[in-house]
Amino acid sequence: IININMNGSSYPRNFILHEDILYFTAYNEQYGRELWKSDGTEMGTYMIMDIYAGQNSTFDWGAPVDFFGEQIIIHNDMVYFTANSQEYGYEIWHTDGTVQGTNILLDLNPGTNSSYPWWLTSFGDKLYFTAAEIDPYPTNGRQMYFYWDNPGPVIEI
Repeated sequence: IININMNGSSYPRNFILHEDILYFTAYNEQYGRELWKSDGTEMGTYMIMDIYAGQNSTFDWGAPVDFFGEQIIIHNDMVYFTANSQEYGYEIWHTDGTVQGTNILLDLNPGTNSSYPWWLTSFGDKLYFTAAEIDPYPTNGRQMYFYWDNPGPVIEI
């Protein structure tokens, strides 16, 4: 459709389809690995947002699903994903496919400390995932959490 990285492969990964739009991660030398979307046309294929500004990659290069589980899923008509940012570290984000609609969902380990959310799973109206309690070396291991759009807190299981 388009050449994302003019100087080599863009190594596209993490494909997920939602309402006839393909979401995926891809690499280029200007932005690193970021979230892209495509409707199958040249004009409709573009990077959604440079979450980790500059050449820093927002996404790992393609961690194996059997170890980290799904890190990009559809839940309640939104795309949810694990992303790295300079402000929050690795946390859960969500997008409706626009810059304005792309935001951090949860900052479980406040500030630049990461919770490394893995195994994102949608079930009913809840988003389930595992996360580490303390960055960079979790002493309590990973815990299971769920999130749902309500006025209450994130609940640890």
